[in-house]
Amino acid sequence: MVAIEVKDLTRTFGAFTAVDHISFSVNVGEIFGFLGANGAGKSTTIRMLCGLLKPTSGTAIVDGVDVAGNPEAVKTRIGYMSQRFSLYEPLTVDQNIRFFGGIYGLSGDALERRRAFVLDMAGLKGRENTLTRDLAGGWRQRLALGCAILHEPGIVFLDEPTGGVDPLSRRNFWDLIGGLSRGGVTVLVTTHYLDEAEHCHRIAIIHAGKLAALGTASSLKDRFAERPIVEIATDRPVEAMQVTPYSRRARSTSPRSGRRLPNRARQSTPPRLSRRHLKMSFWMSWRSRDRHEGSDMHKAVAVAKKELHQIARDKRTLLILLFVPAMFLLLYGYALNFDVRHIALAVEDRDRSVSSRELVSAFVNSGYFDLVADVTSDAEFERLIDRNEARAALVIPSGFGSDVLNGRSTSVQIIVDGENANAATTVVAYAQVIVSEVSAEFEQDVTLSARNIAPALAGASTQARPSASPRSGSSRSTPAGSPAPAMPLILETQVWYNPQLRSTLFLVPGLIAYISMITAVISTALSIVREKERGTMEQVRMAPVGAASFVLGKSIPYLVLSFTSAVLIIIVAMALFDLPMRGSWATLSLAIGLFLVGAQAQGLLVSSVAPTQQVAFQLALLSSFLPTFILSGFIFPISSMPAVVQVITRIIPARYFLVALRSIVLKGAPIQAFWHSLMALAIFATVALGLAAVRLRRAWRVGG
Repeated sequence: MVAIEVKDLTRTFGAFTAVDHISFSVNVGEIFGFLGANGAGKSTTIRMLCGLLKPTSGTAIVDGVDVAGNPEAVKTRIGYMSQRFSLYEPLTVDQNIRFFGGIYGLSGDALERRRAFVLDMAGLKGRENTLTRDLAGGWRQRLALGCAILHEPGIVFLDEPTGGVDPLSRRNFWDLIGGLSRGGVTVLVTTHYLDEAEHCHRIAIIHAGKLAALGTASSLKDRFAERPIVEIATDRPVEAMQVTPYSRRARSTSPRSGRRLPNRARQSTPPRLSRRHLKMSFWMSWRSRDRHEGSDMHKAVAVAKKELHQIARDKRTLLILLFVPAMFLLLYGYALNFDVRHIALAVEDRDRSVSSRELVSAFVNSGYFDLVADVTSDAEFERLIDRNEARAALVIPSGFGSDVLNGRSTSVQIIVDGENANAATTVVAYAQVIVSEVSAEFEQDVTLSARNIAPALAGASTQARPSASPRSGSSRSTPAGSPAPAMPLILETQVWYNPQLRSTLFLVPGLIAYISMITAVISTALSIVREKERGTMEQVRMAPVGAASFVLGKSIPYLVLSFTSAVLIIIVAMALFDLPMRGSWATLSLAIGLFLVGAQAQGLLVSSVAPTQQVAFQLALLSSFLPTFILSGFIFPISSMPAVVQVITRIIPARYFLVALRSIVLKGAPIQAFWHSLMALAIFATVALGLAAVRLRRAWRVGG
């Protein structure tokens, strides 16, 4: 019976043809060798047969399934072992077995039975808790083979499985392959070792993407025995390959006079399987198909467990996700502060009165200004400001005290260094508040003095002049020279939610969004791309686990850790920066969850386009750091930005998260006050997840 049938299979990459119209078939239980030099097209062919690459043209039928038409169904019928070691080195032997068993749909007694088989086959009993990276090369390859046949497939693809191992391990590995064949399993193996070809029942030789020869090892040697072997000695190999075998610079020798490879083929023809072996093959194929029907959620849980094991052993990732955000909060929380204090103040008091000294004391005692110099001329405080020894100068004119006592309008001058515009604006605001408060006190003192003096002056006026005659009507006298009581318009200011106007309460929520966004995007993007670089992604893609289940399983641990990190940041901010919590923790959890899901979706989208971890890190940083820092309202008010930039900020998720976070934490507002921000976060998460799913599913199906 035929297990694999290939007709005119072709794969091109642009103008380059990697596999060019090859045709062959493989019988049930046969060890079929695929020989060729590096770059000949072996791995491309095997990846097409496994459903990892979509053929450009031609057909490939594997166990009765059309590879091009239904690649996912093929994965439930085969086992695959990559030419790169594709197990998870940070995991133990047992954890690797359980992970691959989980994504193949094994559980319970079936998983325990196959686990025991793999440990026995690989000779790893007693070493279940050994880290995979600590195993020798031969053991690692046997473990990889065991994980590839955990689900008892009827067909196994081995892509250069013995590369980089010692001769003894290679011999033992081929003994395992022979055992699989005797059990009715079809094995297609690629190699570039001629001595390994002797173990195969039939051999196909591929060169430059084309099938050069097909047959048993002995028949191929007999076919090429009479042909000359050409040896060319040159330092220009490219040009030498273009010359004819009979050129003057070539010398030919007959293989009969030379050394011939010993014929060590165990079988020269495909095996003739007994009924028992055929029944075993059908039984294994049926069992594997049935067992692959494990639920997608079961497979996602297996991926999540594996990821948690990896994170637990990767101390750097754990440190980045949990403790680095808290450290950033401390660093930025104390360093990034818009509160301007200890302003160096120079005073030029030209009045030297009690009122002028009271004004100077009000500046110094406010806690914002430090008196650094008492100057007597404009040139003196100009020199202090030029040398950055003073940032502001207070000039009190002569006659200031007299004007205050007599209730006349007067003025003082505040000179501010405008080198730093934001700081200068803050200094002017401080000065205006202090002067306003002192002015109110002066007005109150003048009013009280006027009220106390008026009765005494009125009594004195009565003794000096008799009261008016009743005929003349009533009259009211006003003491000469006494000021009229002032009736000022008093502004009473009340600041809600942040009475002290501490910039920390404004900045800390922004820091929470900033740190959470960066850690979620970067960690998710790197976790996916890391799988690509290490080769583990290809092995996982050969299992019957969909892109959605794999991504869900990868995302859940990072979502939990990112959520824990965000809550930890908030608790630290409450303890160190007196950040209030006036709203509901449940509503806060909802806002954080929506924000982090969107951030992880953005990380997945980055991972779908980034080929390496370095590129993924740069893209994740650029797409999360700059927009969150500049365009979210974290530092710069969105209302002050140009209209075009304001439109761009509408696609920044941190903008909406900041609105929700400040409403919950600082204001204690009900959800009705910021539901539109939560809706915007949900929309962003949905769109980003959709785009990431499309990209990842496409890469999953066609091999990236």
